[in-house]
Amino acid sequence: MKGPWGRRTVDSPKGPGTEFGASHRQGLDWGRRVEIAAAFLGILVAGFVLGPKIEGAFDGGADARLEVAEVMVSNSPAAYFSAGAGELRQDPVTEPTIAATVRNSGDDTAWIEEARITVIDGARLSICLNQGGGDVPRSKRYLATLPEFPEGGRRVLHRGLHVEVQPGHGARPVLSFQKDASEATDLYAIRVQLVADPGRRTIDMGRFVIGVPEPISRSGQVLPESDEILTSEAAVPGEALPTWCFRHNLEGMRRVIAEPGRRSDYVAALAQMQVAPAWDTYADRRPASVMVEDLLQNDGPEAPMYAIDAAGKAGDPSYEEAVRKRVLSLLLQRTRKELDDDPAGAILDAERVLSLEPSPTASRLLARAKSRRRAEEERLKEELENLDTG
Repeated sequence: MKGPWGRRTVDSPKGPGTEFGASHRQGLDWGRRVEIAAAFLGILVAGFVLGPKIEGAFDGGADARLEVAEVMVSNSPAAYFSAGAGELRQDPVTEPTIAATVRNSGDDTAWIEEARITVIDGARLSICLNQGGGDVPRSKRYLATLPEFPEGGRRVLHRGLHVEVQPGHGARPVLSFQKDASEATDLYAIRVQLVADPGRRTIDMGRFVIGVPEPISRSGQVLPESDEILTSEAAVPGEALPTWCFRHNLEGMRRVIAEPGRRSDYVAALAQMQVAPAWDTYADRRPASVMVEDLLQNDGPEAPMYAIDAAGKAGDPSYEEAVRKRVLSLLLQRTRKELDDDPAGAILDAERVLSLEPSPTASRLLARAKSRRRAEEERLKEELENLDTG
C-alpha cells in the first residue's frame, strides 16, 4: 500500500470552532453500492441525538396533515467488512444516518415522495501523515450519495422515496449517506426537506453537519492535534504537501463546524479541538509562491488543490487566478492519462475540475471514466465467478 502522497493506496448544539482541528481508511474502492438489506432496517446505531419537535403541520389538497418530530442523527466511527477480492466496504449500519418521525393527524393517507438535500458547505479532509494503519415503523434506508468534493458551491440533490403515512399514524423515513470513493472523509453542512403528496408540499427536517463516511479522524493524521504524530519519524518538518494538507483540513473543518445544525457528539467534539504545540515547528513557513511551485510538481492526488490554497495566501488575485488555470490544465491532463489504467483516479480528477468550475471537457471525461470503471468491475466479477466454478 502506498503512502498518502502516492497515487493510490490498497445533535448536540452547534459550537464555534476554536483552534484548527475510528481511524480513517484511505484509497478503498467502494464499487457499486446496493440497497440496505431488511435485516438492518430495525437498527439505529449508537450516536443518535434527539432533536426538538419541528412545529408547522401543513395541509395538502386532501385532509393529510403532517408534522415532523423526533429528528435523530447517527454519525459514529465506521466499521468495514471484506467484500472479497481485497475489497472492503462499510458496514451499512455504521453509515451516517438522519431519521425523523412524520405523523399524520389528518383523515387521508399521505406519501413522502422525495428527500431534497441541499449541500450548503463542505470540506474534504484527506490524511496528511500516514502512520501505517421505537413505536413508529421505520422505512427502509434510502441511500443518498453526496458530492466527493463539496467545496464546489451549494447544490441540491434529490432522492426519491416512497413512504406511506396513514391517517392517525406515523412513519420514520431514514436517509443514509455515502460517497462514491473513500479517499478522504468529507464534512458536510446540509439542509434536508421532505416532499409529500398530496400537494407536493415540503416539510423541513432542518440543518445538519455530518461526516461521511464517518466523523473526522482524531488520530492526528488528518488534523494537527497530536504532538506524537507531528514529531514521529514519518513527520519531516518543513514539507509543503503535508503542511498545506493540514492547513486545508483545519480551515475547512473550522468553517463547516461553525455552520448551524444538528450533529452527533463525535462531530460536535470537533469544535473543542486544540492544535498541537509541535505544529509551530513542524509547519512549512516558506513564502506561499515558493510552496505553490513545490505543490504543482508533487504527484500527490490533492497537491494541485493545495496549490490553489497556497496561491490564495499571496494576496494577489491575478496570481491566484493564474495558478488556478495551471491547476485546471494539470488535472485535465492527469484525467486523460488515467482513463485506461486508473479509471477510479480519472473519476476523482475530473470531479476535482468540476468542483473548481463547470467544464464540458471534464464532464465528458468523467462519463468515460465511470463507464470504464463499470466495465472493469464487471470483468473482475466474471473472473471471480469463474474461479468459484472452475
